[in-house]
Amino acid sequence: MGSGFEDEFRPVDDILRSGHRTRGVDAFTLTYLRAERQIRKIFTHLIFQSEAFDHKNSQQLRQALHDAPDLSFKKLTDGIQRLANVTVAELVGAEYDRLFKVLQKAKRYRDKLFHGQLPDQYVSTEEFIQIERDIRTWCELLAAGALKHIGYDGILDSHRKLKRPEIVKRVTELVPNLKAYEEFLKKLR
Repeated sequence: MGSGFEDEFRPVDDILRSGHRTRGVDAFTLTYLRAERQIRKIFTHLIFQSEAFDHKNSQQLRQALHDAPDLSFKKLTDGIQRLANVTVAELVGAEYDRLFKVLQKAKRYRDKLFHGQLPDQYVSTEEFIQIERDIRTWCELLAAGALKHIGYDGILDSHRKLKRPEIVKRVTELVPNLKAYEEFLKKLR
């Protein structure tokens, strides 16, 4: 992966090298957040490809995303599929099933940790580090697949226009204006 990907994970690598007793859970948490953000950025990048939007609309697009009810990882992957006509499973490739199960388990851990609770079982530092590695692998594979199929890896600024006429056409038809974007967000499942 390129330097953008390496820069994205540099703080995680610093934590892992620290030797601190909480390095496993800390690295896991940051990496999980990066996976969620990557999905969101791929989705918002696709939306930005609509001919209806440019940088003048960035704040309105952010606000619509913020106001969308219950916008989950699953709903964003549904949106990616609708907009790009490719599934996240196709973007990630052969490791999708295994890594998606890791992400599901990671989400349960993350939810407990963020609510100040303990997971229902003891998770060692080594286990958290292994989960972090698997999530990072997911991010790498998703970045490579998205770059190939969409032209954007989900790491850098998502509000960039790319020259992918088939995507521009499809997204513009699905999301021809801000109101259509708001409705599109409500219909994600």
